[in-house]
Amino acid sequence: MDRQVQPGMVAVAAEEGVRQRLLEAAIELFARKGYAATSVQEIVAACGVTKPVLYYYFGSKEGLFAEIMQEALRLFEAAIAGALSGEGSVRGRITRLLDAVFALILDNLELTRLAHALYFGPRQDGPVFDLEVFHERLQSIVRDLVAQGQASGELRSGEPEMVAMALLGALDIAEGIALCHPDWGFGREQLGKVLNVIFEGALASRRRG
Repeated sequence: MDRQVQPGMVAVAAEEGVRQRLLEAAIELFARKGYAATSVQEIVAACGVTKPVLYYYFGSKEGLFAEIMQEALRLFEAAIAGALSGEGSVRGRITRLLDAVFALILDNLELTRLAHALYFGPRQDGPVFDLEVFHERLQSIVRDLVAQGQASGELRSGEPEMVAMALLGALDIAEGIALCHPDWGFGREQLGKVLNVIFEGALASRRRG
């Protein structure tokens, strides 16, 4: 591939917002058509630029895909860090965490759709990204927080893994509704209500009633 910078290309590439438009166009096309079936020409045409501009920013289609997934991971880690930065009860910290992740999902539905297509769809030719890292990271944090709550007496004793699965199951359901039934109006407030129902069953008996 010839990545030599052509006259005038830098000026075009420096246009504010071009890089972000390329990312957004690629996410939409990859989610709708699949990585292998999406051409570089389709991506740049959606942005009104030429192929050298994409190569200027990302080097290749593979590089563009890698940047999309790395950006998703950065956003995910930032959401986690922000949610866990404050003090409070285990219940409050878990609620903040899952609310922050759901807010991230709602703000990036096409990226979430792409992740679902890659994870649940047929294996496609192209770069490999371990999507388990998102699930395993979140599950580990929630499980550890539940264990802390049980140790302190805030939550009933039991299997932290099972409580964590129930809480993450609520997030999974909320995510599915956001993707498939946005007209239902199931937002962050509704997720909070579901989490409250789960927590009422997990709270230590001395804190109920």
